[in-house]
Amino acid sequence: MHEIEGAVDGVVLVLDESPLSAALDMRSIYDSLARFVGRWDASFQHFHVLASLVKHRYTYAFPVTEHPEYERHKAYFDGLREQEFQLRHPNREAWQAGHTESGMPQDGYSAQAVMANPHFQAIRGLIIETRAYEYNNDYGLTRLPAEEEFQTGFEMLDDGVAEQGWGQFLDWWYEPLKNSYADKRNQA
Repeated sequence: MHEIEGAVDGVVLVLDESPLSAALDMRSIYDSLARFVGRWDASFQHFHVLASLVKHRYTYAFPVTEHPEYERHKAYFDGLREQEFQLRHPNREAWQAGHTESGMPQDGYSAQAVMANPHFQAIRGLIIETRAYEYNNDYGLTRLPAEEEFQTGFEMLDDGVAEQGWGQFLDWWYEPLKNSYADKRNQA
């Protein structure tokens, strides 16, 4: 299920680069993504997106001296090279040049690039096909917006973010939910 793992990695990176990341509860989102990928024969690939996970405090880094076995294995731990973490592919540019199948560059995300990305289109298609938007967890960032929130707009979007197309992205992403609300209103 590398496709699922790769898509979730992409979501983590896009959310990290998003101007909305400061306003969002990223830990709840990352937890939801980890639970989602766990439903498949797959796992959350922490090391692929470790910098983002540490930045948003989903994963913690701590001094090696705080390891419970530090005193017992002091020579081993002291012999480790000092680094925050080890990248699977230390030469990011070389790896990206050889792996273009993700369809999006790792830097400079735009709302239009996200909407055009086939992985996001596939995730959105899966949400529509399974009608997942009808199941509201009602907590944290997995809580779906109420119908009234679509009337008032997304207050977290300032003018600069809206000009970059993120309002258009939110309209696109939540379109199935808005249609579901409209269907329920029409049936009542």
